[in-house]
This record gives sequence, C-alpha cells and structure tokens, in this order.
Amino acid sequence: HSQQNLMTVSNLGVIFGPTLMRAQEETVAAMMNIKFQNIVVEILIEHYEKIFHTAPDPSIPLPQPQSRSGSRRTRAICLSTGSRKPRGRYTPCL
Repeated sequence: HSQQNLMTVSNLGVIFGPTLMRAQEETVAAMMNIKFQNIVVEILIEHYEKIFHTAPDPSIPLPQPQSRSGSRRTRAICLSTGSRKPRGRYTPCL
C-alpha cells in the first residue's frame, strides 16, 4: 500500500532493519552494518511470496526469543576525542 501510506520497501527496511536484526552489543562496527540490515529486510519484503510461500504449520511451536546476556554495554560511546572541554552541559555521547 505504498501509494497511500508512502512507506516504500526502502522505507520499511530503514524502520524494521535495525529492530529485527539488532546486534547483541551496540558497537561502532554494529552501527556500520545498519545499511546491510536494511537491505536484508528489503529483500525479505520484496520476495515474501518466494520466501513464505506456504502458511506455517500450526502443530510446530513458535520459536522463543533468546534472553539477552547481561553483557550489554552501559557506558556511553563518545564521538569526539581529544582534550577539548565540552561547552556548557552538553556532552556529544551516544
């Protein structure tokens, strides 16, 4: 329905890519892979008929999500380096 809602396959990839294919740890390398995640979701949407051509078997249980380990990074990632002091209270960190 992209004609009505303006959500093209590319737009859906941008929205759902990072959500569906989130890395276990949020690193700079993981952020660099976001474009590839978007493309994978685009391909899934474009070729859904080939990929999901049959209805799921109701006798097969659904997969359960794996619990995330407690090793997620809790410290902020700063984009700037060097000895510059930030102005005011703003710190350019993620």
